Amino acid sequence: MALARIGMVLPSSNTVVEPECIRIAGIVPDVSVHFARFALTAVSVANPAAAYYDSGAILGAARLLADARCHVICWNGSAGGVVGFERDRQLCREITTSTGIPATTSSLALLEQFGRTSVRRFAMVTLNPPDMNRTIKAHFAAAGYECVAATERTDITDNFAMAAVSPAEIRTMAATCVAGASERPDALIIYGTNTRGALVANQLRDELALPVYDSVSWGMFGALRALGRDISALVN
Repeated sequence: MALARIGMVLPSSNTVVEPECIRIAGIVPDVSVHFARFALTAVSVANPAAAYYDSGAILGAARLLADARCHVICWNGSAGGVVGFERDRQLCREITTSTGIPATTSSLALLEQFGRTSVRRFAMVTLNPPDMNRTIKAHFAAAGYECVAATERTDITDNFAMAAVSPAEIRTMAATCVAGASERPDALIIYGTNTRGALVANQLRDELALPVYDSVSWGMFGALRALGRDISALVN
């Protein structure tokens, strides 16, 4: 099988996406992963579409990955939940029109997995402030998915600081989140691509008896699916 190159767009302040994507690429034959960054440091619900979607920041990073002749490009950021999933779809069309390369996002990959596994209710672990979570929940609801429990933080406004929250703390937050859900969720998502949930996703799956989908990992899984790769052995 010929080598397939995956291009990942990520925020400049992110320290989680690269190690996780490299880890996954290391267990998938004939795949390499390549990265491009754009400037993003704040955690805010204030018009992120204008800040880096409509400004062309993400598209500019994607064009740089096209120079590496990647076979698929992924925006591995969870901002689709903030701007709305249709804006993510529009971004993918813009990337493909500009570069000729298929594109996806971590949020769209999660939505696709929800559809494949008949998820309707989900619990959500995030490090976001309450106003951002309200927006994310509304966009998931508009897509037909109900968030029955979510975590939030009011003390983190810097994207870099999110990665300082340990996987062990993410694990505790997840257990508390599911225990406090208004209804039993069909799945748990760890939603935030500078959140270190991938390292405890499998453990949480076993402890909670639920599928657990980490948005960083699903950026990579979505890209692999776009390449036609079988990811069944990778998905918990």
